[in-house]
Formats: sequence, C-alpha cells, structure tokens
Amino acid sequence: MGKKGRKVKGGLYERGGMWWGRWTAFGVENRKSTGIRVGRGRKDKAESRKAAQTVLDGWVVSYKAEDEADVRASLAARARTAEEKAREVAAAEEAKKGRIPLSEAWARHPYDTSQRTRGRTRIHALSPANVEENRGAWGKFVRWATSRHGAGAAMQDVTQEWAREYSKWLQGEGFSPQRHNKLLTTAGVMFRLAGVEPNPFAGVEKLREEEAEHREPFTKEQVSKMLAAADGEWRGFLAVLYYTGLRRKDAALLRWESRSKATGRWTVVPYKTKMKAVTLCEHPELTAILEEVCGGNMGRRGYVFPGIAELYLRNPTVISQQFECFMGKVLGGEDGRFDGTDERRGKGKLRVSRYGIHSFRHSFASHAAMAGVPIGVLQAWLGHSSAEITRVYTHYGKADELAQIMRAVSLKQG
Repeated sequence: MGKKGRKVKGGLYERGGMWWGRWTAFGVENRKSTGIRVGRGRKDKAESRKAAQTVLDGWVVSYKAEDEADVRASLAARARTAEEKAREVAAAEEAKKGRIPLSEAWARHPYDTSQRTRGRTRIHALSPANVEENRGAWGKFVRWATSRHGAGAAMQDVTQEWAREYSKWLQGEGFSPQRHNKLLTTAGVMFRLAGVEPNPFAGVEKLREEEAEHREPFTKEQVSKMLAAADGEWRGFLAVLYYTGLRRKDAALLRWESRSKATGRWTVVPYKTKMKAVTLCEHPELTAILEEVCGGNMGRRGYVFPGIAELYLRNPTVISQQFECFMGKVLGGEDGRFDGTDERRGKGKLRVSRYGIHSFRHSFASHAAMAGVPIGVLQAWLGHSSAEITRVYTHYGKADELAQIMRAVSLKQG
C-alpha cells in the first residue's frame, strides 16, 4: 500500500466490542475507532468488518496523495465524510435503543387483533373494517402530533401532557364523548402494542357517555311492512334480526350448526363479547319464514344465509347501506324523519341516525318487555353483562307504561 515511495500500512482490530483502525503514515502510527460494532454471529461479524474496512480505507487513502497540499485537502474532505458517517451511526444506535417514529408505528405494530381485558383472555383477529377503523383512529393522532411537534417525533417522545392536549383538541373539534374515548383508547393500545412505557394515555380521563343517544325501535307495523317487502335471504335475515335480537354480524354469519333440531333452540357465541353463549328460542313465525326462504337447505351445515355472509365478509358496511336504502323505500312515505334522532341531528360523527339495522335489536327488546318478559330473562337473551344495559334497549312511552299497569291491575283483580 504505497505510492511514489510513500508507504501507508493499516488494518483492523477489535477493542471494547468495536472495530478500530490502525495505520502508519509518514512514520506516525494512528489509531481510531471506526464507530462500527463487531457483529455477534459469524455472518454479522463479517458484514460489520466489511463496513469498518470501508471506513478505514477512507482514512488511509487520504495519506496517499501526491504531496502535502493534496494530503491536507483530502483529509478535509474525508473529515466531512467521517462526520456524515458518524451521524448515520448515531442514528442507527438510536434505532437500536427502540425509538419508533410515529409515522412507522402502525407498520411495526398494527392494531389488528383483539386485546386482553378483564374477563376476556381469548385473542382473535379483527375484521378488515375494524382494522381500518383502528388505522384511521391512530392516523388522526399521528397527524395531530406531527403538526404540533414535528414530523420526526417518535413514540418515546410522547408524554402524558401531549395526550391531554390531544384530548382537549378532540373536545374542541366537537367529537362526541363516545368517539373521543374510542380515539384515546386506540392510541393507548398502540403504545401498549409497541411496549412503550410509561403509556402516556394511561392516565388521561375519559368523558362520560350518558349523553350518547341510541337507535330507536321500529313499531310492529313497520317490522311487518319490511318483512312483507323483503324477499329471499334478506327476508330471512331481517326476520332473524327481529325475532332473536342478534346483532348484525351474529345474524349475517349465523350457521346451521348453532341450531338444535330437537329443541329448535339456537346457541350463539356473540362475536362482540366472545364470552358467554346465548341460547334463543325459535319463534314459530321465524320458523315459518326460514322454511320458506331456506327450503330444503334448512338444517344443513354452513351459513344460514350464504349470500349475506359473503357480502358481510367482503364489506360489512354494504349491508347497512343496502338496508338503509331498503328501509327508506318501504317506510319513507309514512315517516320522513330518518336523517337523525331528535337530539342528535348534527353532521358526520355528531349525527346518530334515528333508525338503522341495529334498531331491530331495540325492537326485539322493547316488544318483548312490553309483552311482559322479565328484565332478567331479556338480559340473558341479549347477552348483556348487566340489567342496566338491557334497560337502555327497552324503550317505553307513557302509553306503554299505562298499558302495563292496567294489565297488572286486571291480573291482580282476576
């Protein structure tokens, strides 16, 4: 290694887990750390040595210049290159310490499975719609954080003060308490998935959700009109929603294996809770509709409504959208107030539609309660964890209460 009589010798050696360079030029021995760590495995060690040799070659080549002036110029250029390399090494070291840029958090730790909570230990994959909802919720926080604290912010930079500021911003934007709490919960789960401690969202106070308004139930006349207007699988699907009180997903993905041929009872584990199975009696009117719709397929294995199931698995929101169009055509003439509830007529997230496919669950609960079904029995049918939740689904008016009292009085007198 020399040029025009100048000999420059050098090589690498290990020291303190790092690769060091050693070379002699102009009779002076030089030693310097390359900033490259020695790899642990055979392959990693070879790769790290190769990277260190590149750094050393950059230093050594500076001493091969034609004369002293060239040497100085070459050394200055190499100093700049070494500084850039040092910054790259420092960035790599920061990455090794576990820093996760906010913009990369979802790619590394996607929120695509259910989370363990008190009383729930089973983990299952979330539906594509739920995953997309979580991605959007996390993206909202990332956009907020980068707009205020810079695009280079990492998860480790987020403090509880940031989380509180985000909460105040959401409130200022007019998000409902339910949506506000969902966004905070999603952000907290993302930090838990990434293993960032302490979790900045752990101590942020949630908002009370009592003011959130629910769907309204259909009347019996409205249900009759829709069942008469529907045909094929849709007729069976709507009948299951009304006569069982099952949620949209449970009804759409209902399987014949859940039905007992001997007793005519359905045993379903709700997808939402994934905990206790719900046992339902099959109403005679539902039996008649299923026999009409399913015919010879009744009682076989697989989905009760294969077309509905395929549609739901492809895009769950399409079912709700198609139902709302159907509902508007069938019932729009008698009641035009389908745009929003009396108290929640805002726009976007602030609006709660007066009726929707979930109204069948409210209808089932309300009509069963008005018929005298005890709240405890109704709670078991709906699969609720408390009677208080069940009462939310039982919509009573003053006329309904008066009718109940009159029935109770007449029974007592008889």
